[in-house]
Amino acid sequence: MNSENDFGVLVKEDVENINIAENDAIASAEVDAFFDKKVFYGFKVGDFGLLIDYGVDSEVIDNMPIYSLPNTSTWLQGVINLRGHLIPVFDLQSLFDFSHDSQKKDLLLILDKGEKAVAIKITEHPEALDNLDIDTQPVHLPDELKDHVLEIFKKDQMNWLKYDKEQFFKALSPKIIASKETEPEHDE
Repeated sequence: MNSENDFGVLVKEDVENINIAENDAIASAEVDAFFDKKVFYGFKVGDFGLLIDYGVDSEVIDNMPIYSLPNTSTWLQGVINLRGHLIPVFDLQSLFDFSHDSQKKDLLLILDKGEKAVAIKITEHPEALDNLDIDTQPVHLPDELKDHVLEIFKKDQMNWLKYDKEQFFKALSPKIIASKETEPEHDE
């Protein structure tokens, strides 16, 4: 309050100072809310999307040669050489038995760096997602993925899955080698 006002009455100058302080507090709260709002990035796989976890480096690459590996499952497309690191390339559409739109150009989404890096074939760039709602409804998920889903969100009628990337790809390791039924027979 103004020191010249001994009667406890607010004068115009005090009211203006209060309004400035309230406006500053409101503006500060709006800025805090903006920066506290979590924006996820995700990519589509069939009829659902997978979220890219915070702190995971990612990049999209186009026109990178993929070197196939013999006697592996079809969903392991091969490896790429990215800046001197061999990175496995996964086709999740094939792994989950989803149809693949051959009209769309394949891109590679690189997730993580070094030994943890994997490449995933995608047909659209990852998208920014905010205001995701937690989905509590049961969702049918591929067997290979369901044990690794941490949370399910919904936006615009599409389910977006937060999943444990490391554990998911680690669990695929024993399935990489093609079964004898899918290998061509050799005459001896």
